[in-house]
Amino acid sequence: MLWGSPRGAKWELENTQKCSSWRRQQCPRGFLPIFALSRLWPARSKPAYSQITSSPVFRRAPTIIWQTWQLGKSQAFHLVERFDLTLLPSLSSTRRSRLSSRLVKHHLPLLVGSLLSVWPLYVTRPYADILSRASFATAYPALVLLAATLLIGPFNLLRHRPNPVSIDLRRDLGIWAGILAIVHTAIGQCVHLRGRPWQYYVYGPSDHHHGLAVRHDLFGFANYTGAFATVLVVALLATSNDYSLRALGTRRWKQFQRWNYAASALVSMHAFGYQGIEKQRPWFVAVVIACVVITLALQWAGFLMRRLPARISSREGLES
Repeated sequence: MLWGSPRGAKWELENTQKCSSWRRQQCPRGFLPIFALSRLWPARSKPAYSQITSSPVFRRAPTIIWQTWQLGKSQAFHLVERFDLTLLPSLSSTRRSRLSSRLVKHHLPLLVGSLLSVWPLYVTRPYADILSRASFATAYPALVLLAATLLIGPFNLLRHRPNPVSIDLRRDLGIWAGILAIVHTAIGQCVHLRGRPWQYYVYGPSDHHHGLAVRHDLFGFANYTGAFATVLVVALLATSNDYSLRALGTRRWKQFQRWNYAASALVSMHAFGYQGIEKQRPWFVAVVIACVVITLALQWAGFLMRRLPARISSREGLES
């Protein structure tokens, strides 16, 4: 080790100014192991994978990371500075900046909004037990957020704004809709038939049914549509990230995310089913109707906007 020796002191003195500048520009606190690995590539170009894995520096990577961890942040900058790549730190800085912006602009307001909508519904319900109130309080915010994910694309088209494949706001709305939907589903399995969640989907021994054991009444219809919707929501939530977008590719990722339409349709049927089962008050029924009607109207308007350029071009071709 160089530190503590005359040679190390001389090296540290010569590189203090250089390391300090690099630390301010490219090495945020808390990411030293990542930066240590990132410096393993030459700065002039990105070599092939075989060249990287066969290099002596790559084989020393575990030692480098361990030394980075042990030496502490102040001296770790000197260790990382021995290598010559700035690509990954810059990418990490860009991603961290985007993530910070999403946390402040999207996730924090969505967290506050979810709490402000769930809590009043929870405390104002006349149900005697916690599970019934929690299931009810998470259902309507999840429905509203899920409907909002289908409004952003048509809204951009109507305002003649770009409508890219992946929009951070739409993705973050979907994440919170998925979280609330999963919580609602998990709690809802324990509301109506305490300790017997399978009877949400099949008839019990004491139920009077004709032949088929699978529930085919309104209660079964509402539960099956909700269960299938939850499966789709979990799959959409698991792929709502940049890694899935890169792994699947833009076209396949977008095709998969279009299952949101099927999930929304199933959620709407589930919601209407439970309006009849629980005999909800008119304003809660109105919320469900409003979400469905507004979503269908804007989706239809967006569909017409997408077909408008083709109609204009075909009309111009006929006139010419």
